[in-house]
Amino acid sequence: MKSKRLLAVMLSGFMVFTSMTPVFTEEIKSENTNDNSVVSEEQKGNDVNNSEEVKDNEEAVITDKDNEHKTAQDEKKAEESTSLNETSKTVKSTSKTALSSSKTTRDVLESKIDETTGLEFSYDSDTNEATITGLGSFPADDVLTVTTFAIPSKVKTSDTGELTVTAVGGEAFLSEDFGVDYDCTLIIPSSIESIGKKAFSSCYFAKLEFEEGSNLTTIGEDAFKAGNYLENLIIPKSVVSIEMGAFYDAGVSSLTFEEGSKLESIKAEAFRSNNNLAGNLTIPKNVTYLGFCMFTNCRKLESITFEEGINLETLEISVFDSLDSLKEIVIPKSVKTMKSNVFSSCDNLSSIIFE
Repeated sequence: MKSKRLLAVMLSGFMVFTSMTPVFTEEIKSENTNDNSVVSEEQKGNDVNNSEEVKDNEEAVITDKDNEHKTAQDEKKAEESTSLNETSKTVKSTSKTALSSSKTTRDVLESKIDETTGLEFSYDSDTNEATITGLGSFPADDVLTVTTFAIPSKVKTSDTGELTVTAVGGEAFLSEDFGVDYDCTLIIPSSIESIGKKAFSSCYFAKLEFEEGSNLTTIGEDAFKAGNYLENLIIPKSVVSIEMGAFYDAGVSSLTFEEGSKLESIKAEAFRSNNNLAGNLTIPKNVTYLGFCMFTNCRKLESITFEEGINLETLEISVFDSLDSLKEIVIPKSVKTMKSNVFSSCDNLSSIIFE
C-alpha cells in the first residue's frame, strides 16, 4: 500500500515537472525571441541608417558627377566659343590679308608703257612710285644703235599721271644687246633706290654712270654680270649692299667707292673675274662683310687698303684668291677670323701685315 502511495507521489511530481518544462522553455524562447526582435530592430535601424547614408553618398556622387559633367560641358562650350571666336578672327584676319595682298598685287604688278620712252613699268598707286620692268615698246633698232641709254626718273600715262621711278626690276633688260660696238653708256638716275637681280646682265654696256645725289641702296644679285665692259666704275656712297655676283665678269677695269660710303656688305663673287681690274682699291670703313671669292681672279689688282676704323671681323674663303699682282696687304686689327685659301694663288704676295 505504502509502495503504491509512494509511486503515486512520484508520478504526480514527475507530471508536475513535465508540465512545467514547456513553460520554462516558452519563457526562454520568448526571451530569445524578444532579444532577437530587439537585435533585429537595431539591425534594421542600422540598415536604414546605412541605407540612408549609402543613398546620401550615391546622391552626393551623382551630384558630383552632374556637377563635373556640367562643368565639363561648360568648359567645352567655353572652349568651343573661344575656338569659334579665334577661328572667326583668323578668318577675318586672313580675309583682310588676302584682300590686302590682292590690292598690293593689283596695284604693284599692273604693267604700263611710258608715254615718253616707251619703257614698260609697274607702279604702286599708294606711293605713286614706279619700277621699270622692260623695254616695252622701245624701238628694237634703237637698242642696237643707241650710244646712251638713260633710265628715266619719271614715267607717265594718261591714266596714272606722272610717277617717280625708284627701281629697276629683276631681269628688266637681261641679255638686251645695247650698241653695236660696245660703246653704249648706261645712266642710272638719282631717284633709283634698288636694281633687281640680273636687271642688266649681258647687256654689253661700255660704261655705267650714276647721277649725282644717288639714292641707290641695293645692287641686286648678278645685276651687271657678264657681257658688260664697265671700265671705270664708281659706286655711289648711298649704296649699302652689293649682292652676290653683282659685277661678276663685268669688264670692270677701275673700281672706286665714293668718299663717305655707307657700304656695309659686299657679297660672294661680287667682283669676281674682272681680269682687267687694276691699280689700288680701298675698302670703305663701314664694311662689315666680304663674301667668299669676292675678288677672285682679279689678276691685275695691285693693292688693297682698308679704311681706318673699319669693323670687318672675318675674311671669307678665297676672298682674295688668285690676285697675281698683289704684293702686300695690311690686315686691320678688327679682323678676328681668316678662313681657308684667303690668299690662295697670290703668287707675288710677299708681305702680310697684321695691325
